[in-house]
Amino acid sequence: MKNVGRRLLLIILLFNFLAYLGFFILGLIHFPASELLPGYLWQWVFTEAGIRTIEAFMPVTISAILLSFSFFFKASGTPNSSLNFHRITGTSLLIFIFLVAVYTMFAEGFAPGLRVRLEEYKGNTRFAEGSLKEGDRLFLQNRLEEALPYFDYYLSIDPDNEEVSARREKAAAALELDEDDEGLSRSEETETRRSEMLNQDAGELTATAQEYLARRDYYSAHYYADMAMQLDPQREDARRVAAEAWNRIKESEFSREAKESGDLFRRKREAYSQLNRGNTIEAYYLFTDLLNEYPLDRDIQTFSSEALKRVRQETFFIDETDHVRPIPGRHRIFFLNKSEPELREFVYFNRFVSLGTLAYAFDIEFLGISPRGDLIYHFTVPAGKIIESDGTLIMLKSIHRNIPDLVYEPVYLEGSPRGTPSTLKPLSPSITEIPGYSMTESSLKLQYLHELLALRKGYEERGFHPASVESELLMRSMRPFSLLIFGTLSIAIGWALRARFGRRWYHVLLLPVIPVVVFILSDLYLYASRLLQLYLLLQSGFLLSLVAMLFVQALLFTGSLILLAGQSTSDSV
Repeated sequence: MKNVGRRLLLIILLFNFLAYLGFFILGLIHFPASELLPGYLWQWVFTEAGIRTIEAFMPVTISAILLSFSFFFKASGTPNSSLNFHRITGTSLLIFIFLVAVYTMFAEGFAPGLRVRLEEYKGNTRFAEGSLKEGDRLFLQNRLEEALPYFDYYLSIDPDNEEVSARREKAAAALELDEDDEGLSRSEETETRRSEMLNQDAGELTATAQEYLARRDYYSAHYYADMAMQLDPQREDARRVAAEAWNRIKESEFSREAKESGDLFRRKREAYSQLNRGNTIEAYYLFTDLLNEYPLDRDIQTFSSEALKRVRQETFFIDETDHVRPIPGRHRIFFLNKSEPELREFVYFNRFVSLGTLAYAFDIEFLGISPRGDLIYHFTVPAGKIIESDGTLIMLKSIHRNIPDLVYEPVYLEGSPRGTPSTLKPLSPSITEIPGYSMTESSLKLQYLHELLALRKGYEERGFHPASVESELLMRSMRPFSLLIFGTLSIAIGWALRARFGRRWYHVLLLPVIPVVVFILSDLYLYASRLLQLYLLLQSGFLLSLVAMLFVQALLFTGSLILLAGQSTSDSV
C-alpha cells in the first residue's frame, strides 16, 4: 500500500511539473514585450509560470488523482484483496492532507510575493522608459549635466542595454569636453597674458605696474613690479611701486580682517534669529553658507546641525528621491484620507515605494471636498516623504541642499488651502496599509493573508466596500478545503469509473480531455462560490458568511467521504 501512495505522489508531482513546463512555454510565446523591457524576459517567464502553476495546483492535482485511480493503477481482481481499497484510500487521504499543507504554504507564502514581483517589473519598465524619454529630451537641449542622472536611472534597471549605455557615455564625454574647453580657454588666456609680459622690458613692466597702482589693483601692480625687478634688479622705480603696492595689500588685509569679523558676527546673528523665529529653511541655508566658509567655527557647527535637524522635521531633500526612484514599488494608490471631520480628502499616489518605517510617493494629488460636495482644493506635488511619527505623516515640500530657489511644493489647480498652508499632512492609513489601496488589476492578490486581515479593519473608512477584501479572505480560506474535498471526490469517481467500465485501449483518447473538463468545472465551482459569498457578505456580513462557508465545506467533505465509502471493493490495486 505504501507503494501505491508513493506512486500517487509521484504522479501528482509529475502532473504539476508538466503544468509548470507548459506555462513556461506559454510565457515565452506570450511575453508582453510592449509592457516590459527585454531584459525582464526570463525573470518574467519563470515568475509567471510559477504563479500559474500555483493557481492551477488544485485542478492539476485533481486530474492526476482522477486519472490515477481510473487508468494508471493496475487492478488485480483477486478476491482476497478486497480490503485493499480502504487501505489505499486511507493512505491517499494522508497524502491529501500533506498536499493541502504544501498548497497553502505556496499559495499564501510565495504567490503574493511573486505577483508583487510581476507588478514591479511593469512599474520599473514604465519608470525606465519615462527616465529615458526625459534624458533624451534634456540631451537634445544640451542640458547634459541634468540628462546624465536620467540615463543612470534607466541603466540601474536595464544595465545591459548597450544603446542607452552608449548614449550615456556620449553625454558624459560631451560634458567633459565642454569642461575641458572652458579650462583650455582659461589656460590660453593666462598663457597669452604671460607671453605679453615676456615680450616687455623692465621699463614697460614698471609702467604697467604704475598703471595698476593708479587703478588700486595692488596685487597686479606688485606682480608686474616684481617681474620688472627680476629683469633689472637696479630699477628703483619698480622697487618703490612694489613696496607701495605691498603696503597697500597689508593695510587692506588688516581692514578686511576687521570687516570680516564684523560681517561674520552679523551673519551668525541673522541666521540664529531666523532659527529662533521658526524660519528653519532660511536658517538652514544661512548656516550652510557659513559652514562652507568657516568649517571650524563651533557656533556655526552647533547651530547648523540644529537647523538641519529642524528642516528634516518638516521637509526633505530632493536628492533623497534620486536614490529611491529606481527601487520597485506599488502603483496607482488611491484612498479616502479622514484627516479632518468636516472634510472628505481623496489622495492619489501614482507610485509608492516603502522602505520600512518610511516611504516615498511620486506624482501626488490631493482633492478636498466639503460634506455638501463642494470642491475646496485640488493640488499636485511631484514627490512626498511619508514617515511614522505619532501617526502617519506626509511631507509635501522638498528642497535642494544648496540652492534655495529650487523647491518643490504643492501647486493648487483648484481652490486654496484651508487656513494656514501646511506642507506636512496626516494620513489615515499606515505605511504598511497604503499598498493595499492600489487600483492595479488584482491588487488584493498582492497582499499576504495577514495584510488582508489588517486591511479589512479600515478598508471601508478609506472609501472602499469591505466586501472585496472579505470575499478575497473567504476565497483563500476556502481553497485548501476545496482541494481536500475534490481530491477525495476524485478517488471515488475514478474508482467508480474503473469498476464500472474497466480499462480499454480507447480510453487513452480521454486522457487529454479529462484535465480540460476538470479545469472548467473547478473554475465554475470557484466562480459560483465567489458569487454566493458576495451575496452573503452584502446581505449578512463577514461573520455569518464565514460560518456559512465552513458549514458548506464540511457538508461537501462529508458527502465526498460518504460517496467514497460507498464504492465497491471488488476491484483493488
